[in-house]
Amino acid sequence: MIKISCFVNFYNAQMLIPKNRDKIVVEISELLINLAYEIEDDVTELARFARQFDPKYKSENK
Repeated sequence: MIKISCFVNFYNAQMLIPKNRDKIVVEISELLINLAYEIEDDVTELARFARQFDPKYKSENK
């Protein structure tokens, strides 16, 4: 009975997955890549800001 229940649940889950799931995966991947670029830009900007308070960095650029 458990095997049948698992199979039915798996089958129902498969029916819930949209037919265009490859397109959805690509869109999610693109969103994650764009998010990563935005995070990278923010971290770079934050690093530039933090360097102005770092005595070691100040002494190297004088």
